[in-house]
Amino acid sequence: MWHTSTINKILRNEKYIGDALLQKTYTTDFLNKTRVKNNGIVPQYYVEGNHEAIIPKDIYLQVQEELVRRRVVKTSANGKKRSYSCNHCFSQIVICGECGEMFRRLHWNNRGVKSIVWRCISKLEPTGLECHARTINELVLQDAVVKAINQMLGDKSSYQAQLQLNIASVIRASQVTSVENIDRR
Repeated sequence: MWHTSTINKILRNEKYIGDALLQKTYTTDFLNKTRVKNNGIVPQYYVEGNHEAIIPKDIYLQVQEELVRRRVVKTSANGKKRSYSCNHCFSQIVICGECGEMFRRLHWNNRGVKSIVWRCISKLEPTGLECHARTINELVLQDAVVKAINQMLGDKSSYQAQLQLNIASVIRASQVTSVENIDRR
């Protein structure tokens, strides 16, 4: 079984692209062989192409960009900061049309019937916003997404034309490539 800390170390380790960062730790006491993490006390050296790469550098850099994107805290409509959640494929994607807050996944037990539903955070927390959005059953949400995807893929000509227009507009505006601008587009 893989632990989260192990995967995080693998994702952040430059050795997989053939590079090496020297002097991540240093010895403080030679007699006791005590090593500590280098926080800028001793100079570090980055060696590119030190050994054969296991993964391509562009994939590694994409992973680093995604890690930064997930560290960025999002500010909701009422000004509250919310961090990345990867518990479900719809997390942070389903947004309330009335108040602009995100929907949260909940396990409901309604009169002995257990179900999974999505509710606006404004109904769950005191956000200062009054929201009248309805609770959505997860199966209904899944069906709606599948229907939308099938409808989009069914009409390939308009979908492909729109996709080509989107790609062209992104390429034209390639001067601005920050993650926030790409997410906004």
